Amino acid sequence: GYVSPDVAKTIKLWQNTVSPTAAVKLLNP
Repeated sequence: GYVSPDVAKTIKLWQNTVSPTAAVKLLNP
């Protein structure tokens, strides 16, 4: 699906600050 630039920036921040597993859980609860 479409991801807005702001969301993409947030995901990149998550990748830099949160463990990948946690990021996946946030995106796919």
